Amino acid sequence: MQVYFIEWSAPKSCRVCDEKGTERKVSLSIVASAELTGVSSWQELSELERSGAKAFAIKALARQALHSCEMRQKLLRHHVEENIIRETIALCVDRGWIDDVQWVRSRVSFWRRSGKSSRDIKHRLKLKGIDVELDEGLDREALEVLIAKKYPCLLDAQVSRADRDKALRALFRRGYSFSVVSDFICM
Repeated sequence: MQVYFIEWSAPKSCRVCDEKGTERKVSLSIVASAELTGVSSWQELSELERSGAKAFAIKALARQALHSCEMRQKLLRHHVEENIIRETIALCVDRGWIDDVQWVRSRVSFWRRSGKSSRDIKHRLKLKGIDVELDEGLDREALEVLIAKKYPCLLDAQVSRADRDKALRALFRRGYSFSVVSDFICM
């Protein structure tokens, strides 16, 4: 079997074709173009992609901790085949390079310290493809710290209505519900 290059479709990818007309898109950020010139079968190409995906994952994880969903999305953007993605993520999880539970705990803790509400944190995780349940009771603790730090005017009974409304709108934009906010403020 001989593999032919038929088209450089983007700056970082190309389409590969064999003599039977079978095509496959290959990411050049996963497989180097010099390595593609010696490929004589689809199996060799898959092995190159497999080792390239592993190297890509290691580089990505060296820069920052990733959830398996984030790693999957990164590999998909680079046109890696689904079975190679599953193998690469399984390898990373088996070796302890990806720990989804620890990643979620870390992100939730960071966002809580930033004053984010449970609703906002759930939304941020959902955007990354992660569905988790959070304790709504922690909103009260985070809100208490946030009000004391950024909106102390809400604790003052003599605050003007305009200042109070402005601070309330800011809290609502952060995802806090009125029932939680009303427990802490002087109405």
